[in-house]
Amino acid sequence: MTKGPNTMFNKAKGDENLEKVKWLEERCNKCGCQINSWDRRISKTLAYHYPNCEKCIAEEYDMNVEALRNRMEHFFGMRPCMGI
Repeated sequence: MTKGPNTMFNKAKGDENLEKVKWLEERCNKCGCQINSWDRRISKTLAYHYPNCEKCIAEEYDMNVEALRNRMEHFFGMRPCMGI
């Protein structure tokens, strides 16, 4: 996994076009940690007025982060980048 100041992605052999997650200059409304574009996308989909990180969203729905990601993928057709 390659991690830089503004992006995080998993680079597979021969796959140069993986979606990148960008770290934003925003903080989670609940815990205060820095959020990324995936957190922002989930928050917007779930109609949060202020963005939350996926960990806090998962806690609110009483599930773990992996279960939240699976739910987003199956019910909303949303999928995080390969690097998360």
